[in-house]
Amino acid sequence: MLTSVQRSITEVIPVNYPFGNTRSRNVLQDFNCESGGFNPCDSSLKVLFLGSGDLRNTLQIAENENFNHMQIHLNDLNPSVVARNIIILKIISAPDFNPEDDVDFSFIWDVWYNLEWPEFTRKRFQGILKDLLNGVFPENVSVPKTSQSEILKKVWSTWLSVLSQTESEASFLMKKVGSERKLYICKIWGLKNKGEIENAMNVDSFSTVIDELASNLERSIGIEWLSDSARQNIREEAKRYFEKGSCRLENDIKIVCLNPTMLDHATLRWTLHHSLCPFDGYFPLLKEELDTSNKSKMMILSCQKILKNHFSFYRKRLVDGKTFELFFYLEDALEFCYSENVNKFDVIDCSNIADHVGLVNLILACSGKLSDHPSAMLFTETLNWFPFGKGSVKLYVEKALCCPLSMIPTIYGLRLKSRIELGLPEFVDLRRPMSPPVYLCWLKARPFHNIAMSSSSALNGFLDQLANVCFVSKFPFRITGCPPEFLSGCGMVLYTPQTFSYVVNSMIQRLGGDHWLKKDVRPAEMHPNFQLARRTLDAWKDGQKILKLSAKIPSSSSNKFLLRASVRADVSGVPIPRLMLLPKATHRTRYDFFGPDVHFIDNFQLELENSSTGFQDVSISFLLIPHHELEKTHRAIIVDITNGSEFAVFESFESVQIEDWNFPYPFMPSKTELELPSPEEFSMMVDSCVETEDQFRLKINITSSKNVSDLKVTTNHQAPCESCHEITLSLNQPEKFKPLSLSFPYPILVDDIRATLHRKSRRVDLVLTKALWEPWPCEYEPADDLHNVLDPDQLKPWKEEKSFQPSLPNRNLNFLENHIRSQFNINHLENISLMERSPLNAVRYVMRVLFLDPSRSRYVTIQRMNAPAPDWFFLVHHPVSTTPTGRPVLLLSALDFQLGRKLIADGKWSQKKNEENLIRVFPVGKETLNIPIQTTEDSQLLRFVLRLNRSKITPSKWQKKNLTLVKDSPWMATFVSPLYSDNPHMDLRSSDASNRSTLGGSVTDNNCCAACKKVSQSLKRCSRCRSTVYCCVECQRQHWAQHKLVCKKV
Repeated sequence: MLTSVQRSITEVIPVNYPFGNTRSRNVLQDFNCESGGFNPCDSSLKVLFLGSGDLRNTLQIAENENFNHMQIHLNDLNPSVVARNIIILKIISAPDFNPEDDVDFSFIWDVWYNLEWPEFTRKRFQGILKDLLNGVFPENVSVPKTSQSEILKKVWSTWLSVLSQTESEASFLMKKVGSERKLYICKIWGLKNKGEIENAMNVDSFSTVIDELASNLERSIGIEWLSDSARQNIREEAKRYFEKGSCRLENDIKIVCLNPTMLDHATLRWTLHHSLCPFDGYFPLLKEELDTSNKSKMMILSCQKILKNHFSFYRKRLVDGKTFELFFYLEDALEFCYSENVNKFDVIDCSNIADHVGLVNLILACSGKLSDHPSAMLFTETLNWFPFGKGSVKLYVEKALCCPLSMIPTIYGLRLKSRIELGLPEFVDLRRPMSPPVYLCWLKARPFHNIAMSSSSALNGFLDQLANVCFVSKFPFRITGCPPEFLSGCGMVLYTPQTFSYVVNSMIQRLGGDHWLKKDVRPAEMHPNFQLARRTLDAWKDGQKILKLSAKIPSSSSNKFLLRASVRADVSGVPIPRLMLLPKATHRTRYDFFGPDVHFIDNFQLELENSSTGFQDVSISFLLIPHHELEKTHRAIIVDITNGSEFAVFESFESVQIEDWNFPYPFMPSKTELELPSPEEFSMMVDSCVETEDQFRLKINITSSKNVSDLKVTTNHQAPCESCHEITLSLNQPEKFKPLSLSFPYPILVDDIRATLHRKSRRVDLVLTKALWEPWPCEYEPADDLHNVLDPDQLKPWKEEKSFQPSLPNRNLNFLENHIRSQFNINHLENISLMERSPLNAVRYVMRVLFLDPSRSRYVTIQRMNAPAPDWFFLVHHPVSTTPTGRPVLLLSALDFQLGRKLIADGKWSQKKNEENLIRVFPVGKETLNIPIQTTEDSQLLRFVLRLNRSKITPSKWQKKNLTLVKDSPWMATFVSPLYSDNPHMDLRSSDASNRSTLGGSVTDNNCCAACKKVSQSLKRCSRCRSTVYCCVECQRQHWAQHKLVCKKV
């Protein structure tokens, strides 16, 4: 109950991921030791993987040889995943294991990926299980909690018993699981594709499904230059895997048993995701990773090559004596973050947990576990961003957090390192059938210093938006219509009143002071059905006594509900339960759900123990204040807020176990850190600070009995950066006046500080503009050894080949054209009138001109229309280069002409030096290409991109010799690279349509007729399912053929 997430009953449709379906990544590649004085030789780096899944990410960080000591903490809620990972570590940590040995590697590949096993694998795996059951773990592996270790031993015992079956028993299990697997894959595929397969066991039907799955996988490979025959071979290879659930280099292997780690450990049923395939976890492949030595097994060879590389780095680390300790935790990820009070972590990787719990819930839990190292990083991932963000990662983040990017540091205490406002960081193959996963990197934001925040309409508005999502009173969604933000699978439906309480009190904890946040109450919070939950949260926060109430739920009640839910879940989605305390004398109809004496509780524990015969020992726990006075008047039920189904929890509080709840509230207010002046001092103090999306507006009081004058404002900014976090205000009169230092989490523009001294009233009005289009100060301090800092002299030239894109117009494109076109929505390129007029598209157009016509002049100017002089002079360094990840890069020697004028006016740059540099780089008489841009906003964004890129590259040898690259110089060594569109080839309208049906089938679009889409106030519901609406009988009849499939299930 520490977690703020609303419970969802995923157990009714269990989906297992024994291995990952997205490419692993090195989460340490951009960890900057230098910025925080971290000594990689002596200090122990701590990394936490939440929802760890398989071990590929863990093994990949072993490649970082700079760190002598690493502690890796891995958390997962699935016992099978943790049990598998420990087994795999035992195998690859053995002194005699050799990843280059065919026998050893075939064994580990069987364990990791193959459903069907030969006798050799079975016997060797049995021996490993017996060792683990006897407590023989790898030396660097431990499970700190004994209770969790016992759970893992039960899993290993189950697997050992499966492998100890007789030949006939093993044969029966193989046939049973094989049938379940075909049925499951066909069933889920049919539902995903809006249709039904009448006979899922039919061979032709199954063949059709795996053909489609194999085709989708081939389109995700990420290598553009492959021939049609190579792509066909890949499809056939994938199809062979989907057909059997196994892939290996050897042929004619006798199968004797199934891999027990692929089955649900409690029921021994098939529950793997229908499209899960080993190859997905290594896509997109880089060109050099593709192994074509065996045309029919390219994918196995390529993926095995990558995995062998991971093993080699891990084993080398062990051999070299560098510590690599691994700690496993088997529990809910967010509960772990709130209850773990010993460790803080330098890096936290959260997999795609955000899609399952909501981004707000996740970053609240994780932010408190980040260490204070300046480079401490939190990684989140989303697979469902596209429909929710309508094709924009920026919109996904802003909708999920209910605030714009510029307010995130204040509200959540974090900042995005990922520059999502500029599109995707890497190229997306236009043949890819689905949107790519998006990885976001977060760092701790600087705290406010000497600032007492005040109420503002902007901040209030964003908190109101969040409250409206956390306090949802209208349900069931089947009747009321689901709020649009809940439809995408991004976890917002699981925000609760506790989520809102945590957000507000985490702000109070960070900002300090007894200010307006403690007193303000949002309208959504005042809903009468949530008042008991609010009182309980307030009492817990204030350190008062809280009770934990626990009850066993009658199996006759819960099993019927769970059985119905499992049948309905394929159409309606996972049940989302709400605990309701109802007066005993009522509850005759669903209208009684909303009476004045009804109480909603969205934060509770619901424990389900699954077995082959169904759910057993269902229990519930929740928190209440001691004097709730409901003992004699109320009973409890659970209601699924998606469709309104319900079951009884208890009829009387007399059957409930009660104990004290002793966990402290996670976000206790901190003491104010304002610097209070001594009575005899002349000083200044902030009276109020109002924050908006683009400004801070402060009123500062001056304490002085004497006249005040000569206000001076200084900053801590370092050129060439034009933003800063800290400013200092001082007065020359009176003497010995104590300066006031202020610090802000979001940087401000140094050249746009407006300070007004009011002498009579002894007050300063200070207006600061946020640096929305200027890199942050920390972005000007790159470490030369970071992954994303490029050395242009080491980059390879761009190699041009034809890229065949059969699904796209103008499909015979070369690589470079493909990358440049991917900056835009492909449909808009075919019809320019559809393209949005925006600064980002204007900058992308500049990139297009620079890249696609190398025959034009190397000398380029950028000039706003009607401007008297250019904004930029570029010397374009051909040829195009390529980054290690395959992006095209064009090196520029750039003169910021307007900055040069300013520096000359300020006396920091001489006119003579300016002319000498310009003549040397831009010889007189050379042909010059002018690229016009229209607005000041276009120019600002282009400048932002160029200044941001300068921190990601070291100057070339030529630039070091020929450019004056000092701090106060208008010259810079920079580059341009495509700003890839978030949605280069996807139709948002079709995305919206599929999004509307994500939760509850076609039950969510209650404003228009399901057949003709006419919007009307007099729509009538289908009398059978009560979920779909029509404007007339004729439309209902016309739509019946399509609707009946959903109607039966609802």
